[in-house]
Amino acid sequence: MSRTNILNSKSTFCMLALIAVGLTRCEYDQPEKLFPIPSGIQPDPVIADISPDSAVNGITLVTISGENFSLQSDQNFVYFGTTAGIIRSTASNQLIVQRPLTISGDFMIKVSVRNAFQFAETGPYNMEAGLIQIGAATENNSFTVDKAGNLYAERDNTIYKTDPSGVQSQYGTIEAASSCMRMGSGKYLYLQRRESQNFYRIPPGGGTAVRYTRILRRVSVFDFDSTGYIYSGSGGLVSNNLVGNGLFITSPDGITGNEVSGYRDLFAISAVRVFDGFVFVLADTISSIPEYKFSIIFKHEITGSGQLGERIPVLRLTDGSVYKDLTFSADGKIFLATNKTNPILVLHQDGSGESLYPGILQGPLVQLCWSDGYYLYYSLLSETEGQSALFRICMGESGAKYYGRD
Repeated sequence: MSRTNILNSKSTFCMLALIAVGLTRCEYDQPEKLFPIPSGIQPDPVIADISPDSAVNGITLVTISGENFSLQSDQNFVYFGTTAGIIRSTASNQLIVQRPLTISGDFMIKVSVRNAFQFAETGPYNMEAGLIQIGAATENNSFTVDKAGNLYAERDNTIYKTDPSGVQSQYGTIEAASSCMRMGSGKYLYLQRRESQNFYRIPPGGGTAVRYTRILRRVSVFDFDSTGYIYSGSGGLVSNNLVGNGLFITSPDGITGNEVSGYRDLFAISAVRVFDGFVFVLADTISSIPEYKFSIIFKHEITGSGQLGERIPVLRLTDGSVYKDLTFSADGKIFLATNKTNPILVLHQDGSGESLYPGILQGPLVQLCWSDGYYLYYSLLSETEGQSALFRICMGESGAKYYGRD
């Protein structure tokens, strides 16, 4: 190669090198940031406090205080471990969240906000089981709960008691299957035989059920008022026929009784419940005409001395579902046990309704009973073998008083 060609090659190399250096210098001298922050980014959320400090004793709502939460509820996300909670209300410095019912134990709580880079985390946070099965999986004829939280259930003519810690013992016996029970005054446990006039009670501490009185006609369900009067109703399928023997009032001593007009042979009564000075009756119409077949809730004002006011319709239920029982929360919401996929229907005083914990509970249900605390118990009667059982749900609110229960 000639000297001239070598010089030309070196010149070309130097020029390329200078260009490369220049390009490199230009690239790294740019003032823009490598990852520019997009417009509208949210500041990272901050958790300052969790209230209450644990979700036990029936607690279902958790308040998270802090900073930088979105005012739009669907822009905030709260997780207990890896399970999402349901946000019930939101503010820039506070989130109220319904805890998951299906988990229990200690979990980290995480809060993330859409378009924020980092999430906030605190914990561990302790939660009791929101839904638990009481005792073995088996079919129960009736059950109730006393003021101390002990659960009583009858099956195969034997009444079993389960204390709040889960320990079960035999409490008493009855000569035939029961259909309803309530704890009454003096800690007597009262039981109604299914479609029978015989009304029983077991003495305090347990034992054999002794017939206390006979109702005027065959009945299946009952409740007490504040003065001890007994309101009993009849209804349901007997030999595949829907029967309705009526609604009856029995004096506290069991000696006298009378029938409430307008029910016999017209309505099959599924449940009777006393609330706020009224007797509420859940019933099905007895009719062969499709448009006249529906469930309905009535109420009667308790006027005193075993007397009731006129029958007042509260709600007609025409969706074709089977309604088996009703009870009340302390603030007057009606809870209905049904055969629906989401088996507990909650009816508010303004007429609106909703399913309780949709997607979590299984049906069909046959009975409901509140404890004196924040728990609702229900009886599942499943057609699948080995799935019938009693369950307890965390509610975060109190049930209405059961009169007669000490």
